[in-house]
Amino acid sequence: MLFSHFLRYLHTVLLVVMLLAGVVVAAHGLEVGDRVFGSQLAIDIGFAEHCHGKANVYVINYVPPILKLYPPPILEEFKTKYNMRVAWRQAAEDEETALFIIDKSGYVRWKHADETTNLTIDALTTEFAKLKRNTPLSIGSPAPD
Repeated sequence: MLFSHFLRYLHTVLLVVMLLAGVVVAAHGLEVGDRVFGSQLAIDIGFAEHCHGKANVYVINYVPPILKLYPPPILEEFKTKYNMRVAWRQAAEDEETALFIIDKSGYVRWKHADETTNLTIDALTTEFAKLKRNTPLSIGSPAPD
């Protein structure tokens, strides 16, 4: 009797550990169109508690050697205009540095991870304009007028 309880407990612990390992591995490969729920990114920025259904999120994912920079002044304007929050997240060393836009529904709408191309304010403005609508546009759709 006691042995069967122990085996059941051991089985449950192993199952939970395997599930958590799968979630952590999945967090390293977020792409446009992916849902962030269950990812380490969502946990680190508190998406479910603070943003889901309330605000779009602009995530700055940086690695420890890079110092956390202050956001450019234009982001303050964007925060008000597009109902957006800015979240800084220290990525693990094996993760890529990237910028993400996550919509209120919890989907990655935009990602900038290419270090060879410069990020422009026009590119950000276009993406934020898509998120200002009451009904989200489909991923990859043109910006509204």
